[in-house]
Amino acid sequence: MGVCWLTFAALSPLRAATCCCVLVQLAGVTIRVEAVDGSGTLPQGSDGSTEPVSATTDAEGGYAVGPLHRGIAYHVTASKPGYFFEPAANDGVVADGASGMDFVHRRLGRVTVSAVDSDGQAVAGVVLSLSRDRYRHNNATQADGAFTFEGLFPGSYAVRPILKVIVCTVIAWLHVFSPRRRGCGQEYTFSPPSQTVEVEEGGDHATTFVANRVAFSCFGSVTSLNGRPQAGVVVTAVAADAPMEETTTDEAGRYRLRGLKPGTSYDVSVSPRGGSSSLERCSPPTATVVMGNSDRTDVDFAVFYAPSKYARVLCCALLCSTYQSSCVCVCVCVCACVCVFFVCWQVHHHWHRGRGQQVGRGEGLGRHPRACIRPH
Repeated sequence: MGVCWLTFAALSPLRAATCCCVLVQLAGVTIRVEAVDGSGTLPQGSDGSTEPVSATTDAEGGYAVGPLHRGIAYHVTASKPGYFFEPAANDGVVADGASGMDFVHRRLGRVTVSAVDSDGQAVAGVVLSLSRDRYRHNNATQADGAFTFEGLFPGSYAVRPILKVIVCTVIAWLHVFSPRRRGCGQEYTFSPPSQTVEVEEGGDHATTFVANRVAFSCFGSVTSLNGRPQAGVVVTAVAADAPMEETTTDEAGRYRLRGLKPGTSYDVSVSPRGGSSSLERCSPPTATVVMGNSDRTDVDFAVFYAPSKYARVLCCALLCSTYQSSCVCVCVCVCACVCVFFVCWQVHHHWHRGRGQQVGRGEGLGRHPRACIRPH
């Protein structure tokens, strides 16, 4: 158990303030000094700021902040990860004229819990429960298969892996009246089921659970016809002799069906969330998956949606506009053809008329094959 204390040093009376100095036997402690609301009035000429001031103790455990105004009470707190600080008196409030303040600190303990499979490989995502009296903390193992509970007071704690237990309870409560059995995605059993850890002051404790794989997962994706991921699509796995498993696709259209029993044949299908009728069909309609002693991957689906009412109206409008445009084009083409035909007919008519007039006047006799000279 360590002790840190607070002392005051007076400044010049012209400053009408004090300087707060903290001397602690622990380095790296964050000290926070904050004016207590309603404790006094700041003097004229000050900036009126009541923002808290904080600093960190140096390697020798020293810290100083100030000047602080007289006539105002200040609340002083100390904090550092893994430690608990408690003021010895006055609830951490420093008033004008106080000679000092003591902090009593205790180093807290921590417990590191690991989860490995039968081959010694780390198992991530295992939900762990650490409890003691009225204290309870739940968290999941990280990618390395471990999680550390910090800031624990000395005492006896119970550690228990609860992977999917809470989810099972919620699903069972929501579907208690469902005609089809629903699973909870449980894929592991743990040995031992729980452990008791005695935490000492400042102690580091470690414990390990061995996870035995009893079920596996099916991975896949759901996309539209153009390859766009479909989020919020419900994927269901149904078997004749096993509970039904259900999940929902994420933002990337991926899904994971947990808790599928080895040696069991499942019919995997998709359906829209909330029973929406916009989903017309999917390809394949149903995928038959026979589970073995490993996860299944690449069980993918492509969904086809019915056009909405707005889309139908838009299509009709586009068709109508296309039809009208086609009619206009046909009319323009017909008019153009008529005009060309009329022009050609006029040119041909004038050409023949002009030629006949030339023959009638006797012009160009030498050029006409019917022109001749009769003998007298």
